[in-house]
Amino acid sequence: MKKFTIIGANSNLARNFICFLEDKNVELKLYDVQDCHFDGREGYSRINFLDMDEVKKIDFDCDAAFVFSGVTGAERSVKETNLFIDVNEKVLVNILNAVKECGSKCRVVYPSSRLVYKDGVGAHKETDPLEGKSVYALNKIFAEKYIEIFSATFGLEYTIFRIAIPFGELNSSAQKYGIVSKLLEQGENGKITLFGDGGGVRTFTHIRNICEALYYGCDKQETLNGIFNIGGCAYTFLELAKLISEKTGGKIDFIEWPENAYKVEVLNGNLDSSRLDSILDIKYVDIKETLF
Repeated sequence: MKKFTIIGANSNLARNFICFLEDKNVELKLYDVQDCHFDGREGYSRINFLDMDEVKKIDFDCDAAFVFSGVTGAERSVKETNLFIDVNEKVLVNILNAVKECGSKCRVVYPSSRLVYKDGVGAHKETDPLEGKSVYALNKIFAEKYIEIFSATFGLEYTIFRIAIPFGELNSSAQKYGIVSKLLEQGENGKITLFGDGGGVRTFTHIRNICEALYYGCDKQETLNGIFNIGGCAYTFLELAKLISEKTGGKIDFIEWPENAYKVEVLNGNLDSSRLDSILDIKYVDIKETLF
């Protein structure tokens, strides 16, 4: 039986991942800052991740420790910089120090973001240049570097997965994921609003495919101490809006980008997942298959 420690167990991604693991032979230890787990899962403990004494209580005698804790939002991060540094960086460093101090040989699995990349043409490879256009993007870049430093210095084992735009759900009680759910809701209400011309390609990845990458990729020798893009299907927002319009009858409307949102966005969020796909046989769900 595998044993996983899940940090940030009340996050949307974690709650979907826990559902994915229900038919797997895995023992789970769950941790977050709330008094209880939102889905009433067993094996849950409340932890103040900014208190090192409490972080040391986390059970790292496991095969893999998944770090789902964090706050998200590129535009929000510029307004709440201190919060984003505390939760997305200081918490991670506490976790890495706790793993080091207890001598655990677990693998730290960290979900990163498409927003780390410098805007450009074509699908981003893991070796492409990085650019933090928001505090959130910088948090992710720094987090990746912290992990790499702890690995090089103390022998910590890790795998980092960069994720583009998730969609879909495995846990119906969890909050639906961001932009895709918002566009679907707009379509149902009659008007789909796009910023600019709706151009710029993004990779859209079903939550099940993300969970498959995390689960099957967390213990592969080929993924040890590496960074991997998780793939999916690539569309512009205009192409996606047209699909949603066909389904819902909602009309497409174009407005100017809000200034701050444009400044922190990476317009090309298309990820090249060939490196991971050479290791894992993931059958990516096409978002249009879920609409019709």
